[in-house]
Amino acid sequence: MFPLSFNTNCLQNLPLDEAIEETCKAGYEGIDLFYRDGHLHPFDVTQAQMDELNELFATLPIKPVSLATGAPFLLSDDAFEPSLISPREQDRKERIDVIRTALDMAKELSIPVVQFVSGIRQEGVSEEEAIKMLTEGIRTCLRDAGDVILVLEPEAPLPASMGGGCCFIKTTSQAIPIITEIDSPQFRLNMDVTHVQCCEDDLLPCIADALPYTRHIHVADVKGKVHHHEIPGEGDINFRSVLEVLKQANYEHYLSVELHAHADEWNRALYQSREYLKDQMQGL
Repeated sequence: MFPLSFNTNCLQNLPLDEAIEETCKAGYEGIDLFYRDGHLHPFDVTQAQMDELNELFATLPIKPVSLATGAPFLLSDDAFEPSLISPREQDRKERIDVIRTALDMAKELSIPVVQFVSGIRQEGVSEEEAIKMLTEGIRTCLRDAGDVILVLEPEAPLPASMGGGCCFIKTTSQAIPIITEIDSPQFRLNMDVTHVQCCEDDLLPCIADALPYTRHIHVADVKGKVHHHEIPGEGDINFRSVLEVLKQANYEHYLSVELHAHADEWNRALYQSREYLKDQMQGL
């Protein structure tokens, strides 16, 4: 019913071409590419790599459906820094350049969606200032979007094992007013079901409220409200109920399995996630 994608951050121990081929072999219709060292880095990618990826996708029945730029330590040892809400203008420009590079890459690889996160509000930056900088940065990036859709992902607090830290936009209810204010068909929401479960009060109503603004969805399971992405079916989320909400809202885009913490058991994560989610879709 819903097309499934898999995020390459779970496949970080494989070369990128092998990660794509394994995802295709497992039966996924789509794949989310993830900015990281060893796969794609915004400042190291070459035209030869782009050509090789286009050639590979031309031979496979799988599509690249999203490009994720939200890796916490992509640009520095400080989580999500620099960001669109960093106090220094030069730092904000560096993040804008990363997103613009992603938009260019998405156009070249025919990827419809580019994902980003807000970053962490630093000491001395008010909420009003953070919102102003964030909206200005998004509007700047949208000038280069073309047909690509830029999606903001509310990010749950990082687990202690990753240094902690909490993004400024961590809930769908915080993201929706920004989407409404910018009012562009090229700017939407990337909803992560795990983050909704961790950060918001009532999972199913929050999903239903956010779906009119949503263009891409990440899925993983979670135990309680601890931000650790579990393989679907191994946590507390009732995925059958989630899928019913998506069906009632006529959601028609990809569900992308996002399991960065399971790189050491990527094969089980890859196959078991698809089997479980397809089973939950039966009879909908």
